[in-house]
Amino acid sequence: MMQSGGFSPADVFTPADVFGATDIGLFNRIHPDNLFTDTNGTINATVGDAVAYIEDLSGNENHRIQATVAKRPTLQQDPNGAYKLVYDGVDDFIDVTYSGVISTPVSTVSVVRKAPSSKILSETTDTGNKRLNIGIAGDVTLTFYALPSGSAIPSATGISIPLEVEILILGAVWAQENSLYRINGVQNTGFFDPGPNSKTTGYRTATNNDNPPTDHTVLEEYGGIQIDRELTTEEFEKIEDYFELEVGIAHSGEFSPASLFAGGTDGAWYDPSDLSTLFQDSAGTTPVTASGQPVGKMLDKSGNGNHAVQATASKRPTYTTGGGLSWLAFDGVDDAMEIQNAAFSFTGDQSVWVAAKHDTGTGRYIYLMGGKDKGYLFLTERSTGRMRFVPITNGTSVISTSVIGTSPIVFGGAWNRSSGDTSLRENGVEYTASKTPADVTVPVVTLLGNGNTAGTGWDGNIYGAVIVNNLTTTSETGEVEAYLAAKSGVTL
Repeated sequence: MMQSGGFSPADVFTPADVFGATDIGLFNRIHPDNLFTDTNGTINATVGDAVAYIEDLSGNENHRIQATVAKRPTLQQDPNGAYKLVYDGVDDFIDVTYSGVISTPVSTVSVVRKAPSSKILSETTDTGNKRLNIGIAGDVTLTFYALPSGSAIPSATGISIPLEVEILILGAVWAQENSLYRINGVQNTGFFDPGPNSKTTGYRTATNNDNPPTDHTVLEEYGGIQIDRELTTEEFEKIEDYFELEVGIAHSGEFSPASLFAGGTDGAWYDPSDLSTLFQDSAGTTPVTASGQPVGKMLDKSGNGNHAVQATASKRPTYTTGGGLSWLAFDGVDDAMEIQNAAFSFTGDQSVWVAAKHDTGTGRYIYLMGGKDKGYLFLTERSTGRMRFVPITNGTSVISTSVIGTSPIVFGGAWNRSSGDTSLRENGVEYTASKTPADVTVPVVTLLGNGNTAGTGWDGNIYGAVIVNNLTTTSETGEVEAYLAAKSGVTL
């Protein structure tokens, strides 16, 4: 087995470096080098394997073990290469009980994919006065709990997670009324109080602290650390930077579509891979938790509130996963998502990107803004199966790509309303045309996956979409395309 810090060169920081000779806790890196399929820690896991043993790299030998084969989480890998443990929500868990209790102050950093109704961290016994628990509620807010019984203290519940966060790097210092938390590098102001019992007997994820567990949740875990002292701000920042690199999420200097909406720019950002944004009903009360469930509401991550909904149950697309990707599957008949509160200017410029896969049929719409003769739209040509971007007043202003086939493709379209210049991009290849500017001032409807007319439903997958109410720069265009390519498995 690899020793503490042994997976990195000596001059590169790892969370193992924060442990001194007397510090107690653990550091888990979710990587095949540190995961094993047997309880002795001798046979390294590969993607798809059930994991029986997670090596502790802190030097404390607090390895997490699951002896029961059926209860082991599975090693999987995201499209960007990040490794994760996936817990099934039925009976999977893997934990360690320390040789003694560790107590105030205790610091933790937990790295998980944000999803509703998830248990991030708990101790390993049901002894109430040694309880530390973190969970994500059904409304995708955080709750910290360190009480022997009863409801969570208000200051430690209902804590919002920014909508643009997909993978949560959650830091905390447990110190009774002087506790604090950090969400992806941003520390809360002041302190909060999770309760008086800032002690723990061990480390467990994806379930409650009963022995044996009685409540399991689906969870994707990317790593974590626990230590029996208060980490400094500098130590937290180094640990956060380490995990950002491990999981490949956006951090300072890296691109996120959220940057396109700075300063109040209108538009929308849809990401079917982020389960926290998907709901089975149009009211947004029943979360999507598994592949094969309908999607009645998809939240807009741009901050503009332009959520996509489908009130009719039979017309809802299906959340689907496979090969490390996630998408909405549209049936080509009547599935569609209508964009709420869409205040996109019908007299302004617009840039649109959609990552999609086309199955069969022609004359099918991915995106429609407006109506039959007013607006912007992406659709496949009836005669050739090529993709078109159409800014229209009369249906004649058209740019077409090559025949698109049935592989995932990242489409992008832009319309400069003042000059009339129009462009369509397919996997980074640009097609341009100059068209007469259209006076489209009547907002009719904005849809994903349908053209609002019989026989125009999209018959395939949508992996994500970004709509911006201005013209993006060349650099921004390339960054959006790279982002959506990763979401759809496309090589640009």
